[in-house]
Amino acid sequence: MAIDKTIPKRLQADTDQRFLRPEVGEMMDAQNVMIAEDGPNSAGVIKNVPGTTAIAPGVALDRITDSDSVTVIGSASDPQRGYIYWFVADDSGASQDAIYRQDLNTSPSTYKLVLKSSSLAFSATSFIKVDVVNRNFQQDSTLQTVLYFTDNVNPPRKINVDRALAGGYAAVTDFDLAFSSIKAAPNIPPTSVFSQDTTIDTNMFTENAFQYATQYIYIDGEESAISPYSELATSKAMFFSSISDTGYAVSRNTENLCNINLQIDPNMPDLEKVRLLARNGNSGSFFVVDEFDPSVSKDRSDDGSTPTALYTASSQTYHFRNDTLGALVSTETVNKLYDNVPFLAQGQSVSGNRLMYSNYTEGRANTTPSVVLTPTYGLAGVSASDGIATSDVAGHITDPGGIKVDIEIMGLFGETSYDATDLVPAGSTTEISFVYKPLFNLAGASTIISIPLTADSPTASPLTSNSLELDTILSGYGDQTLTVTAHNTIAVHYNDLRTLLVSDLDEKFLTIEYNIAGQPLSTGTVTAGTAIVKFRFDAASAGFLNASTDGFLKLNPQVESVVLEGITLSDGNSWDNFQTLENDVLVAGTQSPSTPSGAHISDKAATSTAFGNIKSFKAGSTHELGVVYYDKFNRSGNVNRIGSFYSDWFGASHRPSTKDGPTSVIIDWGSYNPPSWADRYQIVYNGGSSYDSYVQYTTGGGFFATDPDDSFAAIPEKKVVYVSIDTLGEYQAEKDTLRSYSFTKGDKLRVVSYDASTSTTPNTTYPMSVDGGIIEFNILRVETLDATDNPIRGQTTPTEDEKGTFLVLEHPSVSSGVTDARYAGFDWFSLTDTTYVDSATTDPVGPVNYWGNRCVVELMTPKKTTSEDIFYEIGVSGRCGARKDTGITNEHGPDITIDNGDVKYRLVACKTPFIGAAAAEDTYAETIAAKNYEYRSIAIENETLTDKTSSKDWDKGRAHAVFENSATVRRYNGITYSDAYAEDVANLSLSSFNPSLSNFYSLESANGACNYIGSFGDRRLVALQENKMSMVPIDKDIISYAQGGSILGLSTDVLGEPTYYAGDYGCGDNPESVLIRDNQIFFVDSSRKKLLRFTSEGLSPISDGGVASIFESNLSSFLSEGGTRIVSGYDPRFNQYYVTLRLVGSYAGLTLGYNIDMSSWQSKYTFYPDMYADQDDMMYSALYTDPSGASNAEIFFSHDNATKNTFYGTYANSIIKLVSNYNPSLVKVFNAISHEGDSNNWTASAINTNMGSAGSSFSFSEKEGAYYSYITRDTGGTKHIVGVGDVGGATPSATQIVFANRVNRTSIPYGAAIKMVDSTNDQLDAIGTSSNDVTFSRFVDANTIEVTGTIDTSISGLATSSLVAVSTASVDGDPIRGHWAEITLTNNQTTGVELYCVNTHFVGSELDHSLGQQ
Repeated sequence: MAIDKTIPKRLQADTDQRFLRPEVGEMMDAQNVMIAEDGPNSAGVIKNVPGTTAIAPGVALDRITDSDSVTVIGSASDPQRGYIYWFVADDSGASQDAIYRQDLNTSPSTYKLVLKSSSLAFSATSFIKVDVVNRNFQQDSTLQTVLYFTDNVNPPRKINVDRALAGGYAAVTDFDLAFSSIKAAPNIPPTSVFSQDTTIDTNMFTENAFQYATQYIYIDGEESAISPYSELATSKAMFFSSISDTGYAVSRNTENLCNINLQIDPNMPDLEKVRLLARNGNSGSFFVVDEFDPSVSKDRSDDGSTPTALYTASSQTYHFRNDTLGALVSTETVNKLYDNVPFLAQGQSVSGNRLMYSNYTEGRANTTPSVVLTPTYGLAGVSASDGIATSDVAGHITDPGGIKVDIEIMGLFGETSYDATDLVPAGSTTEISFVYKPLFNLAGASTIISIPLTADSPTASPLTSNSLELDTILSGYGDQTLTVTAHNTIAVHYNDLRTLLVSDLDEKFLTIEYNIAGQPLSTGTVTAGTAIVKFRFDAASAGFLNASTDGFLKLNPQVESVVLEGITLSDGNSWDNFQTLENDVLVAGTQSPSTPSGAHISDKAATSTAFGNIKSFKAGSTHELGVVYYDKFNRSGNVNRIGSFYSDWFGASHRPSTKDGPTSVIIDWGSYNPPSWADRYQIVYNGGSSYDSYVQYTTGGGFFATDPDDSFAAIPEKKVVYVSIDTLGEYQAEKDTLRSYSFTKGDKLRVVSYDASTSTTPNTTYPMSVDGGIIEFNILRVETLDATDNPIRGQTTPTEDEKGTFLVLEHPSVSSGVTDARYAGFDWFSLTDTTYVDSATTDPVGPVNYWGNRCVVELMTPKKTTSEDIFYEIGVSGRCGARKDTGITNEHGPDITIDNGDVKYRLVACKTPFIGAAAAEDTYAETIAAKNYEYRSIAIENETLTDKTSSKDWDKGRAHAVFENSATVRRYNGITYSDAYAEDVANLSLSSFNPSLSNFYSLESANGACNYIGSFGDRRLVALQENKMSMVPIDKDIISYAQGGSILGLSTDVLGEPTYYAGDYGCGDNPESVLIRDNQIFFVDSSRKKLLRFTSEGLSPISDGGVASIFESNLSSFLSEGGTRIVSGYDPRFNQYYVTLRLVGSYAGLTLGYNIDMSSWQSKYTFYPDMYADQDDMMYSALYTDPSGASNAEIFFSHDNATKNTFYGTYANSIIKLVSNYNPSLVKVFNAISHEGDSNNWTASAINTNMGSAGSSFSFSEKEGAYYSYITRDTGGTKHIVGVGDVGGATPSATQIVFANRVNRTSIPYGAAIKMVDSTNDQLDAIGTSSNDVTFSRFVDANTIEVTGTIDTSISGLATSSLVAVSTASVDGDPIRGHWAEITLTNNQTTGVELYCVNTHFVGSELDHSLGQQ
């Protein structure tokens, strides 16, 4: 008898039975077995599998909730600190969405709740990619853990685990701000006002004007993008220090202190410090002014003197003297508009010290603005005044009626009622401030406090209250100052100023902390605790004009939110950090405090200063505005053009009478609303589009060419005008200024104004041409004239006024006589008293020449090329969203008026002819002829802040481009990355995504979406697209050799050229299937129904190595039932890879195991977890189970239980299916089977051959350490059926049957069933009563047998039927015969068992054709 030995080692379900190789251990099927080492001397033999052990919570409160099914959708291992993190999604909502930490440092391991919040908004069908970063983030030698995670459903997120466990996130009211990977930047520009510090006699602002910005520094070390820039901060001292008129002189320490309001969110989660930045003008480099905790005031002390305030926390005001110069801010930081962390991302990896995302969404679609731009004009001239006296303040910011919440402001500007004629001067900045300390009882119509009764029983009835006593501000809590500011670009009535102040209140919030010890509850009291109350002020109202009984402004504060912290109850329990109330609860006057004490407003202050410098949009020029929207993280869209407007020239008919001053523009929003995602907007401006440069100044007189041969008469052929600009030259020389003019071909001269008076009282006139247009000349050249060959002399020797520097002007239209093109008092005809060519026009009456009459002109170089579509922020920002004032329906808020243009309308000391009191000065002609000039301060347009600088500074902020096709786009094949993180510095730059550095890379789009990225080996990134795998070098390039091969070399590119691997295999839509371990990668390509493995030898479909048929059929069933998630795991103890198709619908699940050491498939398994994890030598998995009983739901498990094959509380057998196919062409008779192992607990549950032979289950008996069994006979054959004979015609008795033939020579096995042949259906029927069998007992005689059992004598036809004897097939049937036999062995033990080999004992069939038999 031959023996066929099989040592089972690997699963091979795809090969035909004839070709299976038992000699190398191939099995047709296997379940819950493994061959890896599991104890001493156990490697290489089949054994059953360790079961799962449930991980218990560290404390009962952290246990997963019973009866609320969840799915684990993400995991991450942290071997450095010994933790595993699990991400859990609620299957039926979001209340159980949570992050748990499993602690492997304890024995046994336990788990702890890190964060549970419905705001996590996980999807049970999604996959969360998690990366762990452990660093000393605070640079304090304390290691902490940050998790970055993304699920393509929510924005990419980040959490500091240690801070979460310490309760650091508990008071968070904005989940996104606290947990997004992007760290919000300040999105409101700082504001500033100047004051005088009398303790110092210096002023560092006389030649410097700054723009300010802020930057958030977070507790983990992230540095945000910088805020929008402030408007240009300019001190009075800068403008008036060089003005000659004594009426405008100021002392040198006037406005020597710039008070910068940071405009930051003090409740920004994780905010540790604020960095204040400044730059001088538009072109200076930003430098760090200071970096500080914005919640703590700080002082400065000069040379040991009495400290003065440097930063006032209550009002967020930094007091800047410009006496420090901090570190310069890098260009990269300045150029970064925002961190372009994606809105959504599928893939994520921390690789090469960078955070990377793939297959991400970014960008914002443009809107289609429909707004009206209306220019509005101010009065000519400027003024400087203080509108609010100190004596006005104290008694007029009051508490109306003793309610400790409301504030009323009235009586300012020296008024108690406001008349329509009362105006606040143009360019005024009004600021009102006070410390706010409201004491009141916050009452609600229903429960506003609900505190769980005990910490260990969070579902018990809570303690409640319908009111909250806020009558004691927390001891040591700093005063909170409310500051309201309004800037009016033009002169406005007081009522309009109120409207501006109310608009500013839309941005105002204050947070005050109250001690609520003693707060009564439904049972007991709060013995200790804090209520953090956030107030808003956008429900303010203004009094009515001319109503003396109405206040100037009434503030109606509202409670926006309340958060309770550190609650201790009178029963001894405690509860910490939960939100109790939010969404604008009106604080009404009836809610008086329980124990009011003292005034709730103090430290009152109010100022209103008209500044001697007014911003304006250039007159005679076109200006285009746009709007840019920002989300709450300060990510912006592109420019949305809102239109252009033309600022009319001075004196134009479209300007109202007397409004020949600066230009502002009103933006009427109409029905145009911001996009839904917008948190704020900024107005942006293209900087003017009509000129390259200009200078305005007074002239010294106008002249024309004369003919010395014709008594110095005008020369008709030379219709040019000579205009003296010696006034400008003298000013430049005498005042050491930089105001100058340099001729450029194509320049124009425009007349601004002249004095039409003939007395010392000026009469400034803004002339226009006869047709209403601008008086404009072409500047042909600049000539310097002296006594020699002087073309404009009126006599042989030129007078002083005929010498000097002159502009030579011409206007072809006037010279050629175009109808209505007449410049009275300025053109050649007017100066020479010559009849105009067009006789229809009235000729001049006598020579008229205004060029020397304090005439102001503009010398302009027109713009010669179209500018790029670049717009700049100008410091004008507003909140997007609904307003409390129901009269404001637009979500931009009220219409706004802005003056943040490209020019400064300011006083300039102008050298000019004049009319004086002396006899020799009583006409302009006299002072012109004598070149007797004087300085007059005239308000004109200027490119520069002062004449001491050539820098053309304005409120120019960050640049934004126009992109007409802007849209929200999905970068399917894109990878974007952060700045590199240096571990030895405090700046955690993994949240810094700088679009100005082109921080992206695109893979081949033909390969589909990049759904997975991961770190692999030495600074390489594995990228798995839907249809391709590639390896991307990080900070390196691949250098290829001509003869083949390649190496990595250094590169300045963050991501180098990828290497794409052979085969169109990718991870499809199953990034959760990807497993990277020990320089190997496993993943599933569901579209091709393949399991892939990548090694140093390349990429190969390992499912083709034995499980293709299993996987393909199961995957089809899985997908048809709606399955989506395919998860992978790794067991380091056994170096085994697992892939699981989870249970879904009617699909029962599949887990396959791959032995990495043997590079072969091992078995199927009956555990189907949601997710795997591993660390050190242990595999873990997660699956929600809820056994019967209370508080015993389980979810996390280790795979180390000595109770074998029991997974998540359910047992399943170990099964192997082998083939005996020795010489598969030989028909064999299989007689016996044996196995070698450590126990007799295996059962041969089935044996089948290709010839239809089938054996039943049989057991083994031990013989000399092996276990043997006879192979039962074929249960499907007929050899066990023996024909007995025909019944002799007589009905059998109850126990005996008489046959017509002799039967005692027939071999009938004892106990064989006697059955009747039913010829109608070829069946054998039982003949016993109740259809039971009767069995052969003995021969009574030659024709008679006796049976055991009772014969049913009533059976029709029994008396004449044919009967057979049917014995046990497995004993008396045909031998098991075939070319090969399938043998199934089953083990049901929960203790460990081993199996070395299985032997089949066979002989060749005597009828086999290979033996030459017939």
